[in-house]
Amino acid sequence: MISKIPRPLQSGDGVAFVNPAGVLPERFKNQHGYVKAHLEELGFLVKDMVIESGWEDVQRRSETLQAAFTDPQVKAILPLCGGARIYDILSLIDYTVLASYPKIICGSSELSALVVTISERAGMVTFFGPHLNFLNPKASKRENRFTVRSFWNMLQWDWHGRNGLSKNEAYHFFASPRNSTLPVTIRNIYRDPTRIAKDSHRDNFYQALGSGQSVTGKLLIGSLAVLVRLCEEGLLPDVTDRIVEGRTPETKIFFSIPFKRNSSTRQIGKCK
Repeated sequence: MISKIPRPLQSGDGVAFVNPAGVLPERFKNQHGYVKAHLEELGFLVKDMVIESGWEDVQRRSETLQAAFTDPQVKAILPLCGGARIYDILSLIDYTVLASYPKIICGSSELSALVVTISERAGMVTFFGPHLNFLNPKASKRENRFTVRSFWNMLQWDWHGRNGLSKNEAYHFFASPRNSTLPVTIRNIYRDPTRIAKDSHRDNFYQALGSGQSVTGKLLIGSLAVLVRLCEEGLLPDVTDRIVEGRTPETKIFFSIPFKRNSSTRQIGKCK
């Protein structure tokens, strides 16, 4: 059960860079310095804990991640890259330690294996969002403005939309609570895309709930490939009464499926 929620990220907070999935890809090595400089410009104190030499040591990567959680100066942990080696550390992490120090941790793609497992085993709210390598101004393939602003709006729980989003954009996917309380309410998922100011920031297809309808449940977010791999590793979280959201690996189509207690749920849980 989710019972721990990290406080919102604020200017002046310490942010730790880690690489729990191993070596930074060549295309990200230059971005490492750019990302650090960009976050410092935004007012954050960066603690660079990236292992460049000796990253092959799985135990060291696990211990470094835990050290970021226990560091009193660190308020958010942002891995710089993902990769298949993330699965090597999942069984080595002491999730009881992480549960004692709830902090923001965010990842996407294969890093969703880490944030999903932390959420499940440490009972902590975690975040799904793009790598910093795609958010800084010198990124070769920078995300669009709406995504960049939404990322910081999410981590700072800025319900005013002060990060440059219009009121409607700020509330479109995630309604940040004014107080750190559970459960967190999410409103208007694919409900009214016309409220997004720019056409280029709207998705192509929408599935709207009927008037007065709502879906409740704990969110489980990760790529489809990650959920399959976690299943193969015997680490798939219980999907009963969950709203599973994710992205297919090839088409990059996002999906959202509410699971209920029935035979199909049990089959998914057993990876059949």
